Amino acid sequence: MPELRRIVSAPTLMLASVGAVTESGSLVLASATGSKIGAVVFGASTVILVVGAQKMVRNLDEAFRRIEDYCLPLADQRARRAYGHHSGIYKLLVVNKEPPGRTHVVLVRESLGC
Repeated sequence: MPELRRIVSAPTLMLASVGAVTESGSLVLASATGSKIGAVVFGASTVILVVGAQKMVRNLDEAFRRIEDYCLPLADQRARRAYGHHSGIYKLLVVNKEPPGRTHVVLVRESLGC
């Protein structure tokens, strides 16, 4: 398990998404295991976040509400089907600003993901 954690937390490229993006540009990620959070925060050399238009919200309160009320039920259904147990919001990350060059956000004008 330690070797798997090292590999997952320090990839060359991390392709992921977020649960919400605020109008001011904050990115909010929620996770049960935290498996992608380490790579997004620090481990990956390059991070590409692909974000569907439906994930845009006004502020952090709306972002947290979207994750709790919309994303969690969908993630929970998937976890119960795939793993036989519930999901949860056990780790939560808010990215307010990133230095240029490492993290790239691709906003897509259609609904993608939860």
